Amino acid sequence: MFICEKCDIRKYGYTDGIHKIYLCFKCGSFDGMSGGDANFIREITENPTSLLTMIKEKHFKSIN
Repeated sequence: MFICEKCDIRKYGYTDGIHKIYLCFKCGSFDGMSGGDANFIREITENPTSLLTMIKEKHFKSIN
């Protein structure tokens, strides 16, 4: 389980099978593993709302 260092609450995990992202819904911080895809990390760093869009459109599924 990932804990947000800023908020001290649980981060929620999402994956598309290659990338893994752990997101704090309170402050928006995230940790991730890109599976070697530097463009992915750059994209969500420059445009963090794209991650929420990918989750909403079910490109990313919850990690239980």
